[in-house]
Amino acid sequence: MNGIIKKKDSKRRLEQLTDVFLKDLFTAILNVEDNYYAYSTKHLNGSYQQQEQLERVFAYELYHQWSKLLERYNKKNKNDKRVINGEVGKKLDFCNVFPDMILHKGQEDIHNQEIAIEIKRKISLSEENLLNDLEKLSDMLTEGKLSDCATPFKYSVFILIGGNESDITRILKQEKINNINDNIFCVFCQKKGELAFKTMDEIKAQIA
Repeated sequence: MNGIIKKKDSKRRLEQLTDVFLKDLFTAILNVEDNYYAYSTKHLNGSYQQQEQLERVFAYELYHQWSKLLERYNKKNKNDKRVINGEVGKKLDFCNVFPDMILHKGQEDIHNQEIAIEIKRKISLSEENLLNDLEKLSDMLTEGKLSDCATPFKYSVFILIGGNESDITRILKQEKINNINDNIFCVFCQKKGELAFKTMDEIKAQIA
């Protein structure tokens, strides 16, 4: 599943996503205002320059937008609520990992784990930190990787702020991504009301 979701046809495209939590996440990304992506600075000569916002500025607003949608779900499902946590620890076999954001039923519940998210800005993207995020997201999807017999997450999502698919494909090498889980969603967003997404298996097909 891949494509571009624009504001004018987002309702139709989002209806293709069958998971309510994934659909709400994508909707929340579409709702993030442009000023959480970038801001302008004024120079002494009177000119303006666009600056990328820090990753956490986008992440905080995404958390807010997603939380509003999740609140609606929780009101309808009072006995089956979910929570969003930022940088909460999850135990792997030999270490703790701290995804940028996760949706689950809570730290005390190891069986209802929905979505793990990593976020990067284009300006700070490197092969090393991209592979680190993708490997972490792969582990979150893999049976037996999470300790204490925890159930793997249903979805992993990598969000690139201010970039597109080519920013990933130009720095990744085929031999280094063979073990990356094919089902990771890669989301590319640059402004309000528009995003593109592909699964990792589709990204791999573009990398020689």
